[in-house]
Amino acid sequence: MTAFDPFEDFGDIEEIGERLNDADAAVRRLAVIDLAETASADVLPHLLTAVADPDATVRLQLAIALSEFDTVEAAAGLARLAADQDLTVAQAAADSLAELKDPAAAESILPLVSHGRAFVRAAGFGGLKALRSRGALGPALAAMRDEDANVRAQALGVVAYLKLEETLPSLIAATRDADVTVRTVAVNALSFTSQPAAAAAVTVALDDENWQVRAAAAESLGRIGQTSAVDGLTDGLSDEYWQVRQKCLNALGKLKAQSAIRQISELLTSDMATLRKESAAALGEIADPSSRHALMAHIGDADPDVRKTVRWALSGSVSGNRGAASPRRALRNHFHQRVRAFDTDMARRHRAPQRAVSRPIMFRSGSVAAAVPSKPSLMRASKSLPANSSVFWGLPAAGSRPCSAPWRDISSQLPASFRLTDSP
Repeated sequence: MTAFDPFEDFGDIEEIGERLNDADAAVRRLAVIDLAETASADVLPHLLTAVADPDATVRLQLAIALSEFDTVEAAAGLARLAADQDLTVAQAAADSLAELKDPAAAESILPLVSHGRAFVRAAGFGGLKALRSRGALGPALAAMRDEDANVRAQALGVVAYLKLEETLPSLIAATRDADVTVRTVAVNALSFTSQPAAAAAVTVALDDENWQVRAAAAESLGRIGQTSAVDGLTDGLSDEYWQVRQKCLNALGKLKAQSAIRQISELLTSDMATLRKESAAALGEIADPSSRHALMAHIGDADPDVRKTVRWALSGSVSGNRGAASPRRALRNHFHQRVRAFDTDMARRHRAPQRAVSRPIMFRSGSVAAAVPSKPSLMRASKSLPANSSVFWGLPAAGSRPCSAPWRDISSQLPASFRLTDSP
């Protein structure tokens, strides 16, 4: 085996393909697995012959395997399998269709949306959603009146992914759909726009009978950014479901809703730490000095996350500074710093060859002596040193001579035993 040979030999593709004709279904299923594991587009013609295999387990394996091939040919095979009479096979094909990203695959999937079975129509729209095909817009808008709720929800997803202002009337109408899932998808979909009409429709959804729709509406209003929603969001702070109250707090913070400061502050006394933290975060984003007293009363909260958020909020509310990083951003930045520190430490630990640990460099200025770990640290410290300083390599031993010289010339005037180096 040479260095240029593949790490794993999957066997001859033609030979594996012949096994798809074996009388034993188990052999044919294994052949599908072996062909898929080659990850080569050359196997697709062989795999697609298994679409008509009489055994459902072989077709099921094929539906799973084709998700690894983002091509028009694979999409055509999955479209056939999505209409399979075996529901398990059809569901696997629908899941694989949703993984496709090649816009060219839309042409193979579009015929599914007019299929007689509701499941197949929904699978078709589910596969078209991520492709963002303008050709799917017309069928999707028409399907938003489909008798099946799942079809309407999947069609709505296609419209939502396109994010077109021209579809606002249809999206707004969907917020009044009889099905909870459709209404939830609709209010989420409207978050891409800042149009007042969208904000008004989503504000109405804050009074929906289902708490999940209300929570989705509050989250969308925070993204839409229309201050006309502040009153509705403020009323939502008394919702019976804490998830809705949390989303309303988050949205009011984003909208800088000064008129809601009193109601937001009241949730600082909630029994739930999550709501106390979200309340403090909202006050911090609003950054109004009038909230300082309420925040100070909770600076000793029993929950550490709440205390941290309160301190952050106070740092902005005292001066009205709205430019400080939010707790979420601060946490994200802290995480990235920890990751970078970990990567640096691991790189240092696994460097080859391992460097010896440097002895500290000592410098003296008058009666003040200090130690720095390495030359780079000493160079950074130079800005605060006087023109004449005594520098030692390591701890000065008895009889060693200090070297006094102008700072900028010290590296050239040090004796060999006092050289500034990063390693001993």
